[in-house]
Amino acid sequence: MLAEWERAWCEANHDTKRARVYLPALLEDPDVAILAALHDDHIVAGAIGNRSDGVIGWSNLFVKQMRYLRACAAGSLRMLSEIFPGLPLVGYEGADALHGALSSGFEAIGPLRVWAFGNSP
Repeated sequence: MLAEWERAWCEANHDTKRARVYLPALLEDPDVAILAALHDDHIVAGAIGNRSDGVIGWSNLFVKQMRYLRACAAGSLRMLSEIFPGLPLVGYEGADALHGALSSGFEAIGPLRVWAFGNSP
């Protein structure tokens, strides 16, 4: 099922040539929740929640049909709140995605800085 989720995620992002990123061991991690919405036994939307430092990181939201984006976003947030009760949800959105997150009840707290370690090309 994880390989199917990843294929759907890649298709929704128009990136069908990507190598596998999400490996089966991820399903055994109690701090990770991989969500999928099904229609006729096919994955049509999904998201990931990752528990870390007292918060749930919300990421990798995708939908195959944009008209369902709001409903799928809201549904994934509800599910993550049930899976990890009592923990705040956080994300790192920009541009249009930030507007959608704000309209869903998120608050902007500032820009995100990403530090990369190791060898850079």
